[in-house]
Amino acid sequence: MEFQGDSAVLRMQGAALRSAAAEVADIARNADHRLGSMAFRGPAADRFRAQMDERLTRLKRVGHEIDDLARLVEESAL
Repeated sequence: MEFQGDSAVLRMQGAALRSAAAEVADIARNADHRLGSMAFRGPAADRFRAQMDERLTRLKRVGHEIDDLARLVEESAL
């Protein structure tokens, strides 16, 4: 994929996307840490943890995809 446009603008957009990817990663890390520190048991807790694990996995994937997009945008600025 190739973008056409002003190189400086593409670099700024790439940096903004990298920043967004880092924020998503921080959110996932914080949520994972908080989930790990919760002390509750039982079937409802197991279901909740499983659902949160699935959502955190998806969130991490989104962060990686945003980072990949940032790389593509930055490469287009060269």
